[in-house]
Amino acid sequence: MVLMVSTPSSTSATSSHLQPSLAAEQVLAFVNTRANKLQPEQFPDAVTLERWLQEHQLMNPEDVLTDTDLQEALQLRAALVVVLLSHLEDPEAVAPEDLQQATAHLHHLARSHPLISLISDTEVSLVPARSGGSAALGRLLGLITELVLTGRWNRLKACRNDGCQNGFYDRTRNGAGTFCSQNPCGALMAMRAYRKRKQQTQQVPES
Repeated sequence: MVLMVSTPSSTSATSSHLQPSLAAEQVLAFVNTRANKLQPEQFPDAVTLERWLQEHQLMNPEDVLTDTDLQEALQLRAALVVVLLSHLEDPEAVAPEDLQQATAHLHHLARSHPLISLISDTEVSLVPARSGGSAALGRLLGLITELVLTGRWNRLKACRNDGCQNGFYDRTRNGAGTFCSQNPCGALMAMRAYRKRKQQTQQVPES
């Protein structure tokens, strides 16, 4: 199981980046397994995570996950949500200390689940250096590496709606997407902002 990272061409970068790649879809699918107001936790145990990784071709059928692998996968997912919130470029979306902690955790996971780079004249193959659960987590990190190298990483974001925070791919040309969808998340947050402004106006004392 090898992750291929091709060198992006200058002519196709702008138009192609408006659509998610397979790597983007897989990372978002992983992020969106977390519990929120719309769904329960999708990885209650190592067996369900193992099944999910195999279905998404991120784990060999003969490999077995441990409870430690499960905990590291959940920690990876939590860190990714924080990073995707930071891609909104909204100072209120994520606290600086939370982003710093998430980044440090991603660095730790990258050292714990290393990849080997096999380089040719046109592409880079990222191969997990270890087997088992470590290889599966390494492949997820490899997908993120591919997104960075192909210029798509910042288009992966987390919904600004605190009750949702689902990951989504920003298809807008100016990269200004904020919500996973306008209905209901965008409409809900617009209503909250309206009510807040109205409340603040009512609280202004008369002169």
